[in-house]
Order: sequence, then structure tokens, then C-alpha cells
Amino acid sequence: MDDDHITIPTRLSGVDPVNKRFVIRGHDGLTLAETSSYEAAVTLLWGDLVPGGCPREALGAARRSAFDTLTASRPPADMREPVEFIRWAMAGQDPAGLESNPMVLLAFVGVAAMAWRPEDVMPVPDPSLGHAEDLLRMATGRMPAPEEIAAFETYLVAMVDHGISPSTFVARIVASTRAGLLSSSIAALSALLGPLHGGAPSQVLNMLDQVGDARAAESYVREAFERRRRLPGFGSRAYGGLDPRSTLFKNRIAVLPQGGKRLDIAEAMEAAMTRIGTERHPDRPPLQANVELYAAILLEAVGLDRKGFTPAFAAARTAGWIAHALEQSHEGRLIRPHSRYTSPACSSQ
Repeated sequence: MDDDHITIPTRLSGVDPVNKRFVIRGHDGLTLAETSSYEAAVTLLWGDLVPGGCPREALGAARRSAFDTLTASRPPADMREPVEFIRWAMAGQDPAGLESNPMVLLAFVGVAAMAWRPEDVMPVPDPSLGHAEDLLRMATGRMPAPEEIAAFETYLVAMVDHGISPSTFVARIVASTRAGLLSSSIAALSALLGPLHGGAPSQVLNMLDQVGDARAAESYVREAFERRRRLPGFGSRAYGGLDPRSTLFKNRIAVLPQGGKRLDIAEAMEAAMTRIGTERHPDRPPLQANVELYAAILLEAVGLDRKGFTPAFAAARTAGWIAHALEQSHEGRLIRPHSRYTSPACSSQ
């Protein structure tokens, strides 16, 4: 075994960097994100791991039940970070009910992620709505427009699972110990507290704020190259080049009224990255957009505050964490990585 890599066999999803696509249970992930509801995508992903799948009506009822649970107790007054709140709320749940009905856990995280407010009033879920529409309505405090619902649903489906990401790997490690579904999901959520996985979209908006205008993209990118500063939203370890989800999100943003100026800046930066990267490093391909560049613009354009970007990712990916945790606990063994000791050898006495 290569000590630097661990390969996890899975039937759930995978990344194809050569053909620039990702697959979910044998279906093209981009096509699913363009055409499928979130509930249908989750049902496909869960397959035989969760009998009955994720029906729209049942998930709507589970959101209302989650709301009742969440409003029964309020977090400490100084808890202002949404991800911390979600983790705190999950830790207070009874694992027994969640192990037998993963849809309850999915609904719980979604409501906690999108309905949480620093204030005392939490918007009430509407079980009659689809998951994407209801979460967006709760997050923004208004009824979203059809194009906003479509864009947010595309985001949720595109993010539902994507091979073995850091948070998914954490979920599988914990599941391999037979710790249970709730513990696995809490552990996965904790991985989002770091800025390198889950926190990147808000960093993208900070960058776009600094650029300010598409005409300033060239000088901004050139200065970044000169200072050897990495720009958020560019470079994908999964694909090596362009992340295909970025193009999918870009197309959705194009029909959203609030995405125009941001979209212009991002496209100008893409062009500048290609031009300057090729100019300075002709021996290697330039960095291209990863999923975070246009995910940030999409989430802002549908009305989310940038503090809600990571919770939105958690709301989408919880279904993936659940699927991987169940697959690992049903079919896998204890994950025990090899280590490679790098300090001096023990001296004999």
C-alpha cells in the first residue's frame, strides 16, 4: 500500500478528471444537477442503503418536525457562527431515531443550516414545498423567484456528493468504528470549520469585493502572480483543470438579476488567469476555475448572506455523508491508515 494515499471503494459517486465530469450511481452528475430535484437525487444516491428513499412529502414533514425540535431549546447567547450552531443542535439529538430514519437527520441539518438566525425568531418550514424552495425561503425570509429556486436546486444537487472529499472521508472514518450515523455526520460537519473545505465561497466574495470591477481583474491577477498569492476560486485538486460544476453554476447565474456584475468580474479573472498563467508558466497549464468561484456568486445572487454559504453546503452534502457512513458501516472495515515515521531512528543504549 502507498503510505501517502488511501483508496476507498464506493458505489456512490466518483470524479472523472479526464472527461471532466462526476458520476452518481452510474448517472452523470451534471445532468442530474440540471434536471433533477434534490429529493430525487438523494433517493438515487441512497439507493438500497435507505429503503424508501427521500420522498418530497416525507422530507417536508421531517423539516417541520426538525423545526419543533430546534425551537424547543435555544443555543447559548454567544453562539453566532451557523456551523457551530448546527453542530451544537445535532449533538443534542437522540441517535436512536436518526439511525433508523436518515431522512430525519437530513431535514434537521437543512433546517438548522438555513433557518438559523442570531435573533430569536426562526422561520417555520412549509412541508408542502420542495426542499430547495423551502430552505431558500427560510434562509431569505421571502418567497424566492422560480429562477432562484432552479439555481439553488442545481447547487444542492451538484453538491450532494462528490467522491471522497475531506468531510466525507471523516464521516467514513468515524462510521468505520461503528460509532453511528449521527457521530459520523457531526464529525464530517466539523471538517467544514476549517477555511480550506467549505469556507472558500465566502473568501471568493471577499476577493471579488477587492477587485471591484471587471476592468481591474488583469492588474489584480498580475499582482497576485508577482506576490505568489493564491487566489480563491482557482485550482482544482479533483479535476486538475476546470471543474465542470463551475460552468453549470455560471449558466444558472446568467439568468439571475443579482449576478451580473459579479459574473463579469469572475469571467474577466478567468481570462486573466489563463492569459497571465500561460505567459509566466508556458510549461504548465494555467489554473482554472474550481467549483467555489461561481458557487459563491450563485449563492449570493439567490439571496444568501455569505455567512450562510458553508451551512448551505452542509445542507446539501449531509445526504452524501449519510450515504457514505451507511456504506462504510455496512460493507467496509475499520479504516486504519499507515503512518511513515520521519524523525531520527531510535538510538540503542
